[in-house]
Amino acid sequence: MFTKKTVAVVGGGSGIGKATAIAAAAAGAEVIVSSRSKDKLDATVAEIGSGKALPVDMTVPASVRKWADAVPELDHLVISASNAAHGPFADLGLEPLRAMFD
Repeated sequence: MFTKKTVAVVGGGSGIGKATAIAAAAAGAEVIVSSRSKDKLDATVAEIGSGKALPVDMTVPASVRKWADAVPELDHLVISASNAAHGPFADLGLEPLRAMFD
């Protein structure tokens, strides 16, 4: 299904992003996994047995530009990176909520 396709998964170091990267590779894709944590990316690539780890911080425009310049032409892009706030909703305040959506 993904043979000879390049798939980049931002947030590919853990959770749903990691599972997506593993599934895409199993379906034949060349996978690029990205997130802020190089160690987690390296572990994902090792688990897959192929692919490329390319760190990026999606909250830093210069990091995103560097990432975009390093990524080859893509067939598919999956954005599974997120920022979460923890605690009772009423206690979170506006800033953590704003950070989740900015």
